[in-house]
Amino acid sequence: MSRRVEVEEYTPEQRRTVNARLDEAEKGPFYGPFTAKEAATFLKGTLKATRRAKPLWGRLSACEAEAIALAVAKKARIVATDDRNAINTCKLARIPFTSALAVLVRMYGQRAIGKQEALVKLATLEREGRYRKTMIAEVRARLEEG
Repeated sequence: MSRRVEVEEYTPEQRRTVNARLDEAEKGPFYGPFTAKEAATFLKGTLKATRRAKPLWGRLSACEAEAIALAVAKKARIVATDDRNAINTCKLARIPFTSALAVLVRMYGQRAIGKQEALVKLATLEREGRYRKTMIAEVRARLEEG
C-alpha cells in the first residue's frame, strides 16, 4: 500500500522527495499502521507509569498514539503535532516535538517562504486549527516584526 503525495501546494521536486521518503519508510521494520491498541501498549511500555501519564491514555487519539509510537520505535528526532495530549505525552517521554506554528515561524525565519505567504498560512491555521488567540497573536507579531 503506497501513499502518494498529490497535493497541489508541493512543487514536483517536493512531491518526488516526499514520495521517495514514503517508499523508503514502507521498507522499514516499523512501518505502520499500528492499531490504536498496539500503539497504546507500545507507549505504555515505553513511558514510565506516572500518575501524570495515566490520564493521557484515554484521551490520546489513535492517530496521535500511532505517530508517537512510530517516532519512538524509529528513534525519530522529532514529532510534529498540535494535539495537546500528544504534546504532553511527548514531554513525558522526553521526545522532542514541534507544531505547525513553530514550523511556519522557522520557514519564514529561514526565508523558505515570504512574509505575505507566511501570513496567509497563519490565517489558514487560525481558521482551521484550534489555537489560542494569544498563540496566533504571538506568531503574527513575530512574522510582522521580522
